[in-house]
Formats: sequence, C-alpha cells, structure tokens
Amino acid sequence: MSAPQLKAGPGSVKVTTSGSPSYELSVAYTLHAPGTGEINPFAPVLVLLHPFTTSQEYWKPQLDDPEFGQRYACMTFDFPGHALSPTHGRAWSHWDMAQAVLAALDQVGIPRAVVIGVSQGGFTAYRIAMLDQKRAGITVERKILGIVSAGSSIDPEAKDFVKQYSEMASNIALAARGEGGKSGSNDGALKMISSGMAQDQVETDDDKSRIGDWPQFTRSVVTRSLSKAVEADPTKLGDQIETNFKALLHRDGIADRVKGSEVTCPVLVVHGSKDVAYPPADDYHTRQIDALKAAGTRADLEMIDGAPHFISLSAWREFDAAVLKWIETLA
Repeated sequence: MSAPQLKAGPGSVKVTTSGSPSYELSVAYTLHAPGTGEINPFAPVLVLLHPFTTSQEYWKPQLDDPEFGQRYACMTFDFPGHALSPTHGRAWSHWDMAQAVLAALDQVGIPRAVVIGVSQGGFTAYRIAMLDQKRAGITVERKILGIVSAGSSIDPEAKDFVKQYSEMASNIALAARGEGGKSGSNDGALKMISSGMAQDQVETDDDKSRIGDWPQFTRSVVTRSLSKAVEADPTKLGDQIETNFKALLHRDGIADRVKGSEVTCPVLVVHGSKDVAYPPADDYHTRQIDALKAAGTRADLEMIDGAPHFISLSAWREFDAAVLKWIETLA
C-alpha cells in the first residue's frame, strides 16, 4: 500500500451533533508541516486540542519548539464555539468534538496520531480514544496510538465548581447583553473572561521566572477566539459564552467507562502542582491513573512542579520534553 500524500494547510470538517435538536457542526483545523516542510506519512501526527476559551493559537510554543512542532507534523483544532468553529449559540458536546477530530483525520488521510489535550482537550482526548476503539474492525484500523491528558479529568464537575463557573458565565454574558435598559459591551465581557483566564490559569505558576508574557498572550488569544466565534453576529457573544460553559460544566463523567476498558491505548497524564482548576490535592490525576490501571491500560504520570492549569504555556519546556519522551516509547 502506498503512503498517503499529506498536505499542510487549513481545513474544516462537518459532523452532525448528538444533541436534540441536532445540526451540522463545522469544526476548523490546520495541518502543520514540521521544519522540513514535508510530512512523514509513517510518523504519527500530533493532534493538539486547546483548553477552554482559547483556540489553535494556544499551541504557539509547541509549534515553534524545534523538538516538537518543528520535528513532528501537528494538527490543531478550534473547538465548537471557539474561533473558526462557531455554533451561533447552539449546544455542543465533547463527544461532538471527538467525532469531528476522527472525521478530520479520515478526511485528511492521517493513518496514525497521538492526541494531546489540555483541560477540555484532555476530556476530548479520552472520548476520541473511546470512539476510535469502538469503530475499529475489519475495514477500519485504529488511528490513535496514545493520548496525553494534561490538567484534565474523567469525572463530572463538582457541584461547587459548577455553581461558581455558572455564575461567572452568567455575569460575563450579562455584561455582553446589558441589563436594566443599559446596552451591553462585548469589549467589557471579553475583558472579564480573558483577564480571568490569564490570572487563574497562567499567573498561578509557582515559578515566576516562567510566566513572562504568557498572561498577555492568553488574554489576546481568548479575546480573538471568542470574537471570531461570533464574527457573523456579534450580538450572540453572551449566548456563545453560556453555551460553551454549559458544554464544559455539564459533560458526562467517564470514569466507569475507562475502568471498563473502553480506553486501551497508552495514556500519559500530565498535571501541574499549582493547577487551581483541578488541584492535585483533589486527586484528579490519580483517579485517571487508577481507572486506567484497573482496566489493564498503560498509564504514566508526569507531575510538573509549580506549573499552573494551562500547563503547556508557561511550563512549555518541561511539558514538551515530558510528552516527547513519552511518545518515543510508543510502538
């Protein structure tokens, strides 16, 4: 069988959402060639899935890293409701995103991939592995060699977390829509959410020498992501923000399914010791490892000292090195 000819560049894939009412969801992606300019069809493509409120831009440190994006072909995606994958306020789920990623790999002709996800990207990485395993058979070969779950979880969100972030979503949406006869301000709403993400998910890095310009980078990426998502109708910003939060906060837990051997590819769990979204003291990382090992699945853990929730930004050197070392162990 001849090797597929993979061409770098942007694209999009369409899938039907699983909710009711369903609709045709378009998800944007970009296939990035490594530094050689040519994509080796026999090497795995690294699928990079960004955290909440960001976009494909989030992966700049990895794409610029000579040992990461300049060595491997990478495929970045915009989640539904983010950047170039608008949903116009309509509901979406991480299962929909998982379906879209597999459809995009099929569409481009990528035979093997490693999925690397941060936060919501990690939620989706597990679901991609499950769908890939489920559809594998005589005519369809498995594509996913392994997944990296960074700053992520297999549990449903805790009630206090849901309450806190639901209130945040309502306040941000209200700022966009306005109230009491006062007009809303998209600029004000975007400032609220982008500043909050930079402060909580990046500036909490315990190693202050790593922080640098990453908070400003995060604010810019979040602002551009959500602005682009409602470019066709800026009045939908409040709706889109609330819809995105609902997908994040009300996703299903998959711990029992992981324990039940629905994920059999190797998994690397990466976690920062200063993750404020999923604090190590609450054992989000160890529950992943325990569930995977209960099913007999290879599970490895990498804790990065002092690193925050958006672990692959300020701690990108440590993150990249750990991930690449692990990828080299995959058959």
